[in-house]
Amino acid sequence: MTMLRYSSISLLISLAACGGKDAPLDALAVDPAAASADGGADPATDAVSPVSEETPKTPPAAPTGDAKANAAMLGDALTLMVSADPAEQDRALRILEQLAAGGGAQDPVLLLDLGVARYKAGKIAEARQVWEQVRSQNPERAEPYQYLGVVEQREGRDAEAVQLYRKGKELDPQNLEIRVALVDALRKLGKLDEAEAEAKDALSINANSVSIYNNLGMVYMDRGELELAQFVFEKALASIPGARGNAALQCNLGWLFFLKGEVPSATYRLQEALRIDPALVSANIYLARLLQEQHNYSGMVELLERARAADDANHGLQLNLGVAYRGVGRLEDAEKAYRRALEIDPSNPDPHFNLAILYGDYLKDYDRAIESFEKYVAEGGEDVVTAEVYIEDIKKEKKAEEKRKKREEDKKKREAEKAERLRLLEEAKANPQPPPAGDGEEDGAPVEDPASGPASPSGDDQDGGEDGAESQPQSGPADESIPAEDAAPAEDAAPAEDAAPAEEPAPAEDAAPAEDAAPADVAAPDEGAPGEEGGPAEGPPPVEEDGATPWGDDAAEDSGTPESGDQPPTANPWGEP
Repeated sequence: MTMLRYSSISLLISLAACGGKDAPLDALAVDPAAASADGGADPATDAVSPVSEETPKTPPAAPTGDAKANAAMLGDALTLMVSADPAEQDRALRILEQLAAGGGAQDPVLLLDLGVARYKAGKIAEARQVWEQVRSQNPERAEPYQYLGVVEQREGRDAEAVQLYRKGKELDPQNLEIRVALVDALRKLGKLDEAEAEAKDALSINANSVSIYNNLGMVYMDRGELELAQFVFEKALASIPGARGNAALQCNLGWLFFLKGEVPSATYRLQEALRIDPALVSANIYLARLLQEQHNYSGMVELLERARAADDANHGLQLNLGVAYRGVGRLEDAEKAYRRALEIDPSNPDPHFNLAILYGDYLKDYDRAIESFEKYVAEGGEDVVTAEVYIEDIKKEKKAEEKRKKREEDKKKREAEKAERLRLLEEAKANPQPPPAGDGEEDGAPVEDPASGPASPSGDDQDGGEDGAESQPQSGPADESIPAEDAAPAEDAAPAEDAAPAEEPAPAEDAAPAEDAAPADVAAPDEGAPGEEGGPAEGPPPVEEDGATPWGDDAAEDSGTPESGDQPPTANPWGEP
């Protein structure tokens, strides 16, 4: 971790958090809600660098200026700078600006402290300006190179930072802060062999430096040599006085245990780090990551909001905070956190991935989800395959959702139409219309004509003829229920071929001879003559006085009658004996 040192009192501020550069899960892991309801890796954060431990403090330098008033003002400013209250830090900055304007513009120690105050206030360009001034006026001093290297690292230019740190190390080989910063920058560049060599060289200068042990352990973590890293951290805890009270060392050891799957030990170490320094950003982030494994998103929010108060410009913190907000249902705050991460580092495409998950899986804004995934791919996101799979799945889900909405709309339309019909029906029942006026008509009952007598049951005239025949029921002979004397004369009946039922009986000459066998549907002779008990239920049509039937003379002649009780009769059209 890179440190800024307040030159006048050797007060250090940390510029990076603890943890290995590849320690947390990256932002591209599958979202738990997209994978399953009970698990899955969440999008978390990009790499958060482990803390590089600060060095032992040196005796404070004498305050600049001859006047006691200036010395008192400087002391007040340095006291205010260590406060966590932004208002007090702002007061410190105003005091230092006043001292610099009142004759301290040539004092390198005052200017270095002024640069630190500006840096803490977020005025990075102004801090760089004053440190460049000190370097140009005092080329033999190592501190300006250290602080300018910090600015380069903040802006992602680690290679430039390495050059500045090497120059500072050349000017002041005993300066452990510069050596720690150099190891950190080399780790960020992936030059682990050089970082290991620099750390071991620093130990030759001070074998009891917790900061060097801490950075050496982090080099081994970056290599994946977790057992060796654990040995280095635990050796520092056991052999260096005061190491157990070092929040950065406890934090790094806690994250190492997490990577090894030893969650209880990880929890203990991270909680110990926060007991020592509650504002340590990385300890809050890592402990929040443990809570994320337990789906304790409310606990994550508490930890990460506390860390944000100390470092609002931390890209990984904002990304993690977005995940926590999403977990507790604060979707609008989650979107703001992801967009804040994009503001901090526009070149990092990871927030686009998390935004896409938020839009697609939670807000169901499929168009924005696809747009965010496409931005992630276009800007060089590493997990292109996962993003493309998500895009195809979202397109399918979008189509399904459109079909579902269409079905719901159609259903609502049908229900509205049905409700309207029911309303009209109820309205009609509540307001019945009176029947139309008429002579003796009641509710549609047929009116009897006195001249013609009662109407027939079928409503037709019983005058015979084709119309009368067609209105007969098809289940029995025509006019079966009419007495013989009321039936129409034979000569007025329709011809047999016209008035026969749908299934015409075969002519008598086509029937089998009486002596061969009786048809299957003809009763046996001993079942009784027509009309007697045990005989067929229905008799033949009534016979007219002149011997005609309603089907004409030919049908009567062809049907015949039995000559004796021993011989079955020839079948007539109705299957009667």
